[in-house]
Amino acid sequence: MKKRYKKFGTMLLAAAAFLLSGCIDEADLTSAVSSEQLSGNASSTEALLWGMSASLSMSDVLGDDRSDDYGIGSIMHILDIMGEEYVIEPHFYDWYDKWSMNEGVGANSSGVELAWVTLYRTCMTANALLGNINPQTANDTQKQYLAAGHAFRAAIYLDAARMYEFLPNDGKSQINKDGKDVFGLTVPFVFETTSEKDVRNNPRVFHTDAFNYIKEDLEKALSFIEEVGCVEDKTLPGYYAVCGLLARAYMWHGSFLKEFGAHYDESLAANDCFAAAARYAKAAQEGGVPLTKAQWTDVSTGFNTFNSAWLWGYSFSKEGTAVQSIINNWTSWASNEVSYGYAAVGPFVKVDARFYNRIPDTDFRKLSWKAPQGHALYDLVGYCDKGMFDAMPDYASVKIRPGEGEPHDYNVASAVSVPLMRVEEMIFIEMEALAQMGREDEAETLLTAFMRNHRNPDYQYSGGNLIDEIFFQKRVELWGEGRNYFDYKRLNKGVTRRYEGSTFGGDAQMNTATRPAWMNLVLPDGEIDNNEAVRSYNNPDPSGCYVEDGAN
Repeated sequence: MKKRYKKFGTMLLAAAAFLLSGCIDEADLTSAVSSEQLSGNASSTEALLWGMSASLSMSDVLGDDRSDDYGIGSIMHILDIMGEEYVIEPHFYDWYDKWSMNEGVGANSSGVELAWVTLYRTCMTANALLGNINPQTANDTQKQYLAAGHAFRAAIYLDAARMYEFLPNDGKSQINKDGKDVFGLTVPFVFETTSEKDVRNNPRVFHTDAFNYIKEDLEKALSFIEEVGCVEDKTLPGYYAVCGLLARAYMWHGSFLKEFGAHYDESLAANDCFAAAARYAKAAQEGGVPLTKAQWTDVSTGFNTFNSAWLWGYSFSKEGTAVQSIINNWTSWASNEVSYGYAAVGPFVKVDARFYNRIPDTDFRKLSWKAPQGHALYDLVGYCDKGMFDAMPDYASVKIRPGEGEPHDYNVASAVSVPLMRVEEMIFIEMEALAQMGREDEAETLLTAFMRNHRNPDYQYSGGNLIDEIFFQKRVELWGEGRNYFDYKRLNKGVTRRYEGSTFGGDAQMNTATRPAWMNLVLPDGEIDNNEAVRSYNNPDPSGCYVEDGAN
């Protein structure tokens, strides 16, 4: 284990030196760019452009043939597991059980290492692209590349900052074992200009500074796009995705200021952030239309194919190592319907029963899961293969379909696309932002219109806390897409997994009154060993901090 950490530390330092040199060696790109892409491009910057999107599905970043090592999709899976609506059937084949049970998620965990390395490896390609183009002399095509690079880097850092930011909770103190206060600390930022010396002494950035770095990148991307347009390919963040990323960032910052105080940002108030989030979310909505029932439930293309609702996504190619590994890929873990995958042989992906039962039968999104036999919806849930469907437990997911609805041929089933941003998320951001500003009548109008027109014609808001209702409906909408975690943490929502009839396994049945301690991810030993500035500033290890009954 230690040897592998040291190897990664060396890799980061080498990457920093590589970026500073300005030289692009095609051999350095092969982990993220296919040989076909490299041979077909005269320009190394173009190879780096497509290498960014390819890096999202990059497998074996740790080099030890792990079945949970298949790029950003693995992180999405981890994040979903941390909430209360996404359940993995307990099984000894489950590589993710540590995250479900909050055990072994400290700095020396290989799973913790994997998350960290995956994020920074994907970011490195963006840094390489940005370091290879001089914005002062760039032509229009190169400016489009710069826009994509800035947006891509911002997206990765926005997720990373929110994952590792320490926020107060009912399980662990913000004072770590070294006596340091880690409140609001996010991650070290590495740019195209970061030197090897800086990498070795690169502190975690406080929340407000992280927000400003991310905002600056996104505003640069938007400026380039407004000047010369963007690369018209949804595997890269274009105009609407950049607006969506700005909406996400402003909601994050606004919620932080609202919870912890305006003094953390003298230039922006919480309501300023929410207003900006609503504005950018509205702009992003121009880039898509919500999924229809037919699209959502399609057994061939459901959540595996780009469509009019997706603003950004990525794809697994048939020739890629993740698909060719057979089991080390998104479909293997996210789809219960493939006969060769992990999910179908034991660690089924399910929805929590209480969450499921709260969804009205008239909401077609409820068809995303296998209803218990005898339920009114049982015979209405579509499937790719009856034998596979019959073998699934109650509440098993059928939301994520195998490629072309093919459950047995891995070359077809696993060569899918994965959504990173849908227009529906932007609709929910706009309505929540309005509610956060006290404009609840407008928010309720938007919520009711969306639900009745696009999801449940019988929808009726019953009153209570409107933000809680939006939070719930957004969780139904984005279940299994790696997004709900960020709202739990941002809104300081607890989880309830222990109750009579819970779908969660016994070791995962923990209740929290606040955002769970495990949502403040820990930096791995590799970063601690090789970066002096973070050595005493790691987040407390949350492993086992909740007792059986959910108290802390």
